Amino acid sequence: MSNGKPVRKVVWICKFSNQELIAHFGNWNIKESSPWINGLITLFSNNETVDLHIVAPNVYNNRDLSFRKSGITYHLYKEFPSFIPRKLDRYIRWNYRTGFASLKKKVSAIVDAIQPDIVHLHGAENAYYSAAILPLMDRYKTMVTIQGFIMDSSPEGIDRYVRRERIRVEKLILSKGANFGIECEFMVEKIREFNPGAHFFRHHYPVTIPGQAKDYAQNGEEYDCVFFGRICRDKGIEDLIRAIGLVKRSKPDVTLHVIGSMDNEYADFLNNLCRENGILDNISFTGFMKTQDQLFREALKAKVTVLPTYHDALPGTVVESMFMKIPVIAYNVGGIPELNTRGNAVILVEKGDIEAMAVKITELLNDREYRKRLGESAFGIIHDMIRPDRIAGDILEAYDRIAPISAS
Repeated sequence: MSNGKPVRKVVWICKFSNQELIAHFGNWNIKESSPWINGLITLFSNNETVDLHIVAPNVYNNRDLSFRKSGITYHLYKEFPSFIPRKLDRYIRWNYRTGFASLKKKVSAIVDAIQPDIVHLHGAENAYYSAAILPLMDRYKTMVTIQGFIMDSSPEGIDRYVRRERIRVEKLILSKGANFGIECEFMVEKIREFNPGAHFFRHHYPVTIPGQAKDYAQNGEEYDCVFFGRICRDKGIEDLIRAIGLVKRSKPDVTLHVIGSMDNEYADFLNNLCRENGILDNISFTGFMKTQDQLFREALKAKVTVLPTYHDALPGTVVESMFMKIPVIAYNVGGIPELNTRGNAVILVEKGDIEAMAVKITELLNDREYRKRLGESAFGIIHDMIRPDRIAGDILEAYDRIAPISAS
């Protein structure tokens, strides 16, 4: 009991890395990942109403171990057998080849020892840890929060076999799960294709809210358009390059600034694409930014954010741009259209309509007042939609409804 309230025992199944654990293990070769999970961990640290156990693959030293920090118990497990070097496992794909048998057995043993009131999986699309939820669904109350759908995307660097297995596991989880955390109606529609009887609970993940927003009373804009995030075909960078080529016909000095990392082969491909579209001198590429603050300061130098992503729920690029009052043009996909149900938030273009995208870019670049109105409107909408003070409460309310516990 805590302050007269019963304490709920909760297990999170997820994958993440953060600076605190990187420092704890001293493995500086590991990069931070899944910032939304790290944000959620911060919100639930030292929460007196929840006995939180996080079960995750040990990306730091590939060992089985448990420890407690800031009121949270971490159970990290080996990603793959010790006799397989990490670099070699990229080719062996131990978990995939064995049907995730050892993963399921290991995680089940950890969870059975905890005996939680609810098991909460974060992300069904990543089979290398999400497959662990499948046997647990028969024994515990569970909730699956959707981060995205692998079946709708074609991520670079993943071979067909691995993608096929990830889709197979994802579909099993969507079909078998009873309760799902979702951010938008698009997710509801997708899950109901596999599971008409599913129950849904709305909640957002924490986002890093930029510390500054565009001041339209000042100039200081160095670029016309900015694209930031994962640089790949699925995020629409190739369509955007072609659209900028069309914009250049009426605006010869149009500029596009691209922020993010990519391998040398794809960089060569994009440079050739810029050359083919006559915009080699109109586009600049900035690599990976070490901090989000650096990224935000760079993005604020642009007049418009363009993200013609092919498949997405609520992309961080769109959300962060709205917080920065940068007007956004995006494809009409996933959960993005839902932003406009609250007001004038984002300019939408049908997926693949490059000519329409070029028209909308030109319209925004030619009308400063239009950009200001859209930026201010989007800022108000996203502040009302994503409230850090509501996130933990929404999740706890879902737990109350899925697995109520008595005070006795």
